[in-house]
Amino acid sequence: MTPQTLFNDLRNEICDVSDLILLVIDEAHKATGDHAYAQVVRFLMAKNPHVRILALTATPGGTPEKVQELVDALHISHIEIRDENSLDLKRYLHEKRIEQHIIKMSDDIKKVVELLAKLMEARIFLADDEHIR
Repeated sequence: MTPQTLFNDLRNEICDVSDLILLVIDEAHKATGDHAYAQVVRFLMAKNPHVRILALTATPGGTPEKVQELVDALHISHIEIRDENSLDLKRYLHEKRIEQHIIKMSDDIKKVVELLAKLMEARIFLADDEHIR
């Protein structure tokens, strides 16, 4: 279900908070601020602090501050990181083959790129001139 549906069901007592044992959150990187995931976790922590939360994301944050915000919002106490080199995943992964293909631009494409660059250059200079005035 969506986090909004769960939050509404918990708030309206359609779902008994004491019946929840485990909450699995996918795309957990969204669970910051006032996002419904964060609301659900705050509600659960207030009513059933023994619930377990498994939060999954491929993109936890670009800075330590963003990651900490996520850790705080979801009450994370243990973090595990997996990638294609993780020993426990290797047997499930297929070999990845990377090939580089260099495709030369046609003369027509080169002309378009040139015209676009001139157009952008003119806009940049125009913007700079407006700041000087």
